[in-house]
Amino acid sequence: YFLRHFIVLIVLTDEFQPVEDLFFWQLLGDFVKVLSIVIAYQFLAKRMFWHYIITEAFSVVTLYFTSQYLIDEFGVVGANMAHFATYVLYYGIVLMIFYSSLFGIIPEKQEED
Repeated sequence: YFLRHFIVLIVLTDEFQPVEDLFFWQLLGDFVKVLSIVIAYQFLAKRMFWHYIITEAFSVVTLYFTSQYLIDEFGVVGANMAHFATYVLYYGIVLMIFYSSLFGIIPEKQEED
């Protein structure tokens, strides 16, 4: 993120300098996306195929509506904000579904007398 100015200068032409403003929201969204996908793959591992399909469909619908709203409010940056907002919501839903398996208390074994 901190080298975005130099990366844009080296890789792209001067016409692409305005894209530097998009990096912040895009990187935040990508970070949360990676966090959520790591947990969401448990759907497939646990044969929860329909949960996976429903949450993915939810993320697509959420991305559409948040993009519509935020692009109208903030312009091009709104698309990246929508990307971030979508994956924050997706991450929250995935955490709620797997809350007990991720954060549940493991009962201690009782010793036999």
